[in-house]
Amino acid sequence: MKRISLGTSDFKKIIDDNKYFVDKSLIIKDFLEKTQEDASYLFEGLKIEK
Repeated sequence: MKRISLGTSDFKKIIDDNKYFVDKSLIIKDFLEKTQEDASYLFEGLKIEK
């Protein structure tokens, strides 16, 4: 059975180990857009910043 990877940031290892990768970046973006505080500095230089 395929499992969800926890705590692994190496995408190649996740795929090689036959695990699922769950991309939560859009959930984080949605959360930050709903907050009053400007937290855009957290994503400087990342694709999600755009």
